[in-house]
Amino acid sequence: MPWVKIDDNLPNHPKVIAAGLHGLAFTVAGIAYCQRNLTDGFIPALVVLTFVPHISARAAQAQAVRMVGAGLWELRDGGYQVHDYHDFNPTKEEVLARRAEVHDARVAAGRQGGIRSGEARRASLQEEANAKQTGSNGASNQRSKGEAKSKQTRSPTPTPTEKQVLGSAVRETPRPPDGASGGPPSGAAVTRVGGGKKPERGSYEAALGRIRQAHPELGLAAQEAAALQELSAAIAGATAAAG
Repeated sequence: MPWVKIDDNLPNHPKVIAAGLHGLAFTVAGIAYCQRNLTDGFIPALVVLTFVPHISARAAQAQAVRMVGAGLWELRDGGYQVHDYHDFNPTKEEVLARRAEVHDARVAAGRQGGIRSGEARRASLQEEANAKQTGSNGASNQRSKGEAKSKQTRSPTPTPTEKQVLGSAVRETPRPPDGASGGPPSGAAVTRVGGGKKPERGSYEAALGRIRQAHPELGLAAQEAAALQELSAAIAGATAAAG
């Protein structure tokens, strides 16, 4: 915003008093016009007519003549020049240079402010992302710990080996009671044969069915071997009872 320097003793200055009734008004209005329009102290003749609205154009022109006579203004082509204007007010070039400096300083400050604002936003977003990542890792660790503890708490069910199944199949084969008339147990339907002959097919399939039902986790070869061991044990028991 343009501004002017006015001496606080201006109303009592001898030149202003000598300029008459409107001398102070014309002095202040003239300086303000020059500073606002950067005319370096020049006042066009037509502008003088607007300084005091309630007086006539003839009275305004007469007051301008008094301003020249008092030494406040100097007569120029097309208007008037404020006396010693640059002794108290900057030139047009100085004002424009100062405005350019202020403009550049504001632009630089705005640029720096924008950079700092962007950095602050990026830092805030990074902190938020780090907080979310930390929370996610914490929850994941808690789940992992909980699953590990749950696995430790549950006692795993051991899977029997084929040897254990085969041994249990032989141990579970019923033996005939002492004094029994002999023969294979009920359902075995085996035939006393020697020389490594295979048992009857019906009894073998029945034994294989029981092994498959009791131990489905075994392979076919292991199930068949267990069925043969069961029948061999039954045959051995029947042979001992008959002897």
